[in-house]
Amino acid sequence: MSENASHRNHMKTVFILLDHGLAHAYFFETNLAYQLSQHGLRLVFLVPENMQNLLREKYPGKNFVFESMRDREIAAYRQSHQEGLQELYEYVRRVGMSEKGPLSYVETAKRRKEFEARGRRKFQLQLLQPVICLMRRSRKFRKAFRGFFQTRFSPTLYADLFEKYQPVLVVSNMAGWRMDQYLLREANRRNIETAVVIVGWDNPSSQGLPGADIDHVNVWSEIQKQELTVCADLEPDVVHIGGMPLFDSYINQK
Repeated sequence: MSENASHRNHMKTVFILLDHGLAHAYFFETNLAYQLSQHGLRLVFLVPENMQNLLREKYPGKNFVFESMRDREIAAYRQSHQEGLQELYEYVRRVGMSEKGPLSYVETAKRRKEFEARGRRKFQLQLLQPVICLMRRSRKFRKAFRGFFQTRFSPTLYADLFEKYQPVLVVSNMAGWRMDQYLLREANRRNIETAVVIVGWDNPSSQGLPGADIDHVNVWSEIQKQELTVCADLEPDVVHIGGMPLFDSYINQK
């Protein structure tokens, strides 16, 4: 084994899932990714499959690896494993936040979903209203609801990547709110720490409860921290206020 290969095998590896352009900017346009790699970390970026080659060319780095976030496999899994039930779970997860915090955004999304529903789906949403009411009032019920569905829908889509790279931390730009839920659940199952960086200003108040267990969260402000702790049941000591690195280039007049 070459000295370089041996060095790479002993490097700590971090998985970072980036599912859209703002997330790419968060890590690369701020130079955060390069600073992390200079501290001896191997960064494995999980990105949409059709963007892998583009991002490799745009953001070269000796400790950067770009892998597919398995978006095609996720779509196939959702279609073949009780797709309707997963959609209903996502609906309740998103609108079932605690009533102790601001719910204007999720309530608007809830009403729009109900208005657009037709036939059997409209009836199903009506049947779920008592569940949502209980979710909003009971933290224990929210925890039980999340735990049940996280266990039920937890495929091993990333097992080969975990075995290959042996990450010590899994980072996402969302808290299991979209496709990242399956990666984060895989990390939960393997007892690997998870972290979330909030990219959008409205994410904590609009995306609902976490879709996986989260160990660390970096938010923009005290307001976002309150939204996550009051509405989404995160413990205050896991939420760090780090400001808005996405806009550093504007602040620095670059």
